[in-house]
Amino acid sequence: MKNHIVQFSGGRTSAYMVWLFEQKRMREDINVEFVYCDTGAEHEATYQFIRDVVKHYGINLTCLRCVINPEKGVGTSYKVVSLEECQPDLKPFQDVVLKYGNPSVAAPLCTREMKSTPSDKYCNEKYGRGNYIKWLGIRADEPNRIKVVEDQLDLFGGGKKISKEKLPMRYLGQISNMTKQDILDWWEDQPFNLDLSEELGNCVFCVKKGTNKIALAAKKEPVLAQQFITMVQDPRIPIAITKSSSGNLTDTMYRGRLSLGDVIESYKDISIKDLSDSITRGRKYNAGSCSESCESMTLDLFNE
Repeated sequence: MKNHIVQFSGGRTSAYMVWLFEQKRMREDINVEFVYCDTGAEHEATYQFIRDVVKHYGINLTCLRCVINPEKGVGTSYKVVSLEECQPDLKPFQDVVLKYGNPSVAAPLCTREMKSTPSDKYCNEKYGRGNYIKWLGIRADEPNRIKVVEDQLDLFGGGKKISKEKLPMRYLGQISNMTKQDILDWWEDQPFNLDLSEELGNCVFCVKKGTNKIALAAKKEPVLAQQFITMVQDPRIPIAITKSSSGNLTDTMYRGRLSLGDVIESYKDISIKDLSDSITRGRKYNAGSCSESCESMTLDLFNE
């Protein structure tokens, strides 16, 4: 029987996936472990939502934080922490940037060091490489996200097509047709919900967000924005010297080679309401127009 690792990000979609797997675990006694990798850069409302999920669903949640060895050539490890130790203290994020430099939209090394590597090492040590399947909260209406992940897997596989049975990770969209709106509607019927607007989700100032969402997050959480700016401007952070940067642009992390301060300045004359309305009108919150069904729904992916 396969070991199933359900990666809980702290958002609504992955929380729904947690609920789905917990129901199946109780019915069919499958081997499931729920894992959360803490960046220390989430909004307090996200941490409260995680605590609510654990409490209401009665799950055992394994919480990991990266352990960064400052010595060159020594890779990232992890430590298992309690849920109470997961908090918006920026500690994991700070440790990463002090060794590797600030992430950027073109090089989101933060995801690798704070999530992927710690999770992989934990699972490999506990279950053995190849003895588990990771499940990610990617919905059926997010085909582009699935394609990016699978293209990367094909690349590491030497360009050869990886069969479904050998994929080291799978997605919510392979076992559920729930779209983004379905997920939102489902949560409206639950006894608790994530009390957070979308631009504040995931890491509050994630480099993968558009500058309009970053600006809106900074307007809503100016104290958090200043704390983040102070962290990424730490003079101890190594500078990635490139042809374009000449070694001088340590905190230009966002699209358009902008720093968080640049983003804030660019949107300073736009009100929270106008900025929020413009994002909504631009459909920036939608997963996309595609919500095709997934044929893998017809397969028993749990016991292959």
